Amino acid sequence: MARTYEYSNNEFASAFGFIQKFHTRLLRAGAVSGLMPRGELRQNLKTFNAFIEPFVEEALQLSQSELEGKPWTFLQAIAGYTRDPKVIRDQIASVLLAGRDTTACTLSWLLYELAFAPHIVEALRKEIMEHVGPEDAPGFTELKEMRLLQHTINETLRLYPAVPLNVREAFEDTSLPRGAGVDGDEPVGILKGTSIVYSTQFMQLGDDIYPPADEKCPDPALFEPSRWETWRPDNHTYIPFNAGPRLCAGQQFAITEIGYTLVRILQQISRIEPRGELLQCNPRKPAPMGSASLPVRVYECRAAMKNEVVLQPAEPITLAFLR
Repeated sequence: MARTYEYSNNEFASAFGFIQKFHTRLLRAGAVSGLMPRGELRQNLKTFNAFIEPFVEEALQLSQSELEGKPWTFLQAIAGYTRDPKVIRDQIASVLLAGRDTTACTLSWLLYELAFAPHIVEALRKEIMEHVGPEDAPGFTELKEMRLLQHTINETLRLYPAVPLNVREAFEDTSLPRGAGVDGDEPVGILKGTSIVYSTQFMQLGDDIYPPADEKCPDPALFEPSRWETWRPDNHTYIPFNAGPRLCAGQQFAITEIGYTLVRILQQISRIEPRGELLQCNPRKPAPMGSASLPVRVYECRAAMKNEVVLQPAEPITLAFLR
């Protein structure tokens, strides 16, 4: 809506943060999640709903013709589709939950990796200068034409998918193609109503989805955007935005926002350097191939992280931006 609502930002942000953390704990608890106390959750949901409901009520007061005559907003589009306040509120909550911090955290991880890869920063700046120059703002077409920029975003999402843990429920009896049997290659039966928790983070680091490392396909433990020149992962092995009918509706917006922000930064900045505790680890020096599983090799040499719906640094990432 084209207005703001007077409310304590700290109170709402605190409530929203708690809901995110509780949601992650519910996923991890699995079958015993029903035993988790929910008193504090209900109180924070009350605060969350108190912030959203005035916007919902205002949208519902508009007639269909009034909705069609106003500038497009997501809230008004939902109000034009349904007049059920609970459905509208839940849709807004879903968008807020999916959109909060995802882009910011992805940018944090991207800049973190670039701090240890000055050769990639140099190549990105060269590409940016060729396509948009040192001052002009990039348009959607220019962003898509910058191949290294797009590959850099893809590589970041390969190692740091914004939402690393997710869940789906079977609407009917079905099966997964593999996972059972002595070798794990037999189908797994899934009964209707079964919840399946899966990790995009670790699915994208399966040894079997990468070809042998060589000049064209670098070690998968390394941050190397160049791999995307030749590597074409299956749609269901590289899924930072999920896949199928539940593909993230904000995928293109997020990629465009990340690309635009990075371009504007690198138009002014020529070097990014790590500072503080980040100097104690080096993502350019993972353990040798074959010495451990790929996820262990990837993350033991990188900054600590945590999952609170969104994959984020466990501690502040301190970087120096130099002209």
